[in-house]
Amino acid sequence: MANRVSLKRRVDPDIFKEFLKSKGMSIRQLGIYCDANERTIRRVLEKKEITLTIAFDICQVFDCNFDEVFGPDDSENWRNAMIFLYKKIR
Repeated sequence: MANRVSLKRRVDPDIFKEFLKSKGMSIRQLGIYCDANERTIRRVLEKKEITLTIAFDICQVFDCNFDEVFGPDDSENWRNAMIFLYKKIR
């Protein structure tokens, strides 16, 4: 199981909340615009990680990249996930 890639990335709750504030949106409002409900988004902030499915959806709402919304992620897990995804799309 060591070769299995988890398609999740880290979330900095402070950066995420500040981003929402700058856009004039609450977590509850965001839940209306994307496929993740308010409880899911709050759970993401509590666990400090997000699945790519939800991350893509949130970034699509704001038309921005992961780092802008969730903060930087230089973890090995995220690098492995990106390598896995690049191989899949080639």
